[in-house]
Amino acid sequence: MVPEAGARTEPARPLKASRSLRVGCALLLVLGAAALARSASGCLALDPVLVDHVRAGARLAETWLLANQRDNGLLVYRYDPARDHVSGRNNALRQLMASRTLARIAARDPAARPAHRRNLEFVLRHWYRVDDEGRGHVLYDDKSKLGANAVAIRALLASPDLAAHGQVLRQLVDGVLSLQASDGGFRAWLVEPDYAYDEDYLLTFYSGEAILALHEYATRLGDDVVLAHARRAIEHYRARYVDAIEQNFYPAYVPWHTFALDAEHRLTADPRHADAVLIMNDRLLTLLDRQVYRGRFHNPRFPAYGRPHVASDGVYTESLVHAHAVAERVGDVARARAYRDALDLALRHLVKLQYRDGGDFPHLPEHRLRGALRTDVRDPAIRLDNVQHALDAFEAVLASACEG
Repeated sequence: MVPEAGARTEPARPLKASRSLRVGCALLLVLGAAALARSASGCLALDPVLVDHVRAGARLAETWLLANQRDNGLLVYRYDPARDHVSGRNNALRQLMASRTLARIAARDPAARPAHRRNLEFVLRHWYRVDDEGRGHVLYDDKSKLGANAVAIRALLASPDLAAHGQVLRQLVDGVLSLQASDGGFRAWLVEPDYAYDEDYLLTFYSGEAILALHEYATRLGDDVVLAHARRAIEHYRARYVDAIEQNFYPAYVPWHTFALDAEHRLTADPRHADAVLIMNDRLLTLLDRQVYRGRFHNPRFPAYGRPHVASDGVYTESLVHAHAVAERVGDVARARAYRDALDLALRHLVKLQYRDGGDFPHLPEHRLRGALRTDVRDPAIRLDNVQHALDAFEAVLASACEG
């Protein structure tokens, strides 16, 4: 998730909650304060009632995605219920992240496959290009971002129709590899914009997305050459973002590098990868609000990290699921407990921000709201990645939660 600029310091006393938030808070009271014990099997031991609410939230989020597909196959990017306004704005990278989520839904639910195919058809017809050297890329608004190309790879890998897109997939991989330097680092653009940009900032998002895409491709298709490229990038960015974390920390890079390092640790058991995941996610916990807006990842001491946004909350929550798994895998009991306790807060926060009825907007069409997540406590607007990141976090929790 690309955070928006303009952080705002929170008031010492929160404003009165809206009706929909009061309903959400009342809903969560039933969850109680059940003791959370470490599971001997390494699963994520959360309050079972909370897990039930996460499961319900995942179903609702899926319903929202499927109900908010445009006729052309893309998904509604932004909706403001305060004005009953569907925005004409768009963002290709965020659309592609949702394309991957939609592909995952379609892979397990045949009823969702027509929606997935309409979505992918639009992307490939209108945004996909191949240059003179055979490199595939997503071209949107006359630019081609490393991050968008990486996420497109992940969307195709998640598709139940993967076999039909093998050539496109390989071309996209070649496009990403063309942006990698000999030291393992990446450039941010295959087709650059005509304005000045901060490449180091962009790579806090795109580098991890690229590593993850290459790693998933290589392990899924058994491509040792691409895997070697992914590993070279892991080494490069571990040195930059972990070994030099005091100089270079920015929270946006934590989730994507966590996902990639967790996957690589499961393959190799290299303790350096586990250590990197734990170091990064320990730093992420410094953003977690435990007092005012409990479970939100925003600390007004660090305005440079952006304003509060539920899309950030969602992807950071998913990161902690992976960090918890790594901590369990290496037997770090204290960290596993810390991540689990943080997840308890973060998930309750996400559940509270999800529209489960009309709330403050009972006059609006139900499909525009139900299952979506408001941007923040005081911002009712819905953006596509609010839903996508929360759903990915919910699914990660459900895949890791202890049974019973």
